[in-house]
Amino acid sequence: MSAPLMENHQLYEEMGNPDLNIIDLRGGEPEEIIKGAVQEAPKKAETWMEKYNRDEIIVLYCA
Repeated sequence: MSAPLMENHQLYEEMGNPDLNIIDLRGGEPEEIIKGAVQEAPKKAETWMEKYNRDEIIVLYCA
């Protein structure tokens, strides 16, 4: 199973969309985070992935 990629400009266009979920998968305390993003631990995905609606836009980032 694969997911489509989203370019930076596409994410910017979706900012403010109530169906947009941005998940920061970086560990530790990042110096910067995308506005509205939530930090989640990738190794614990089974504990948090169910709280996100699969019919909404889910953006995962780690860099």
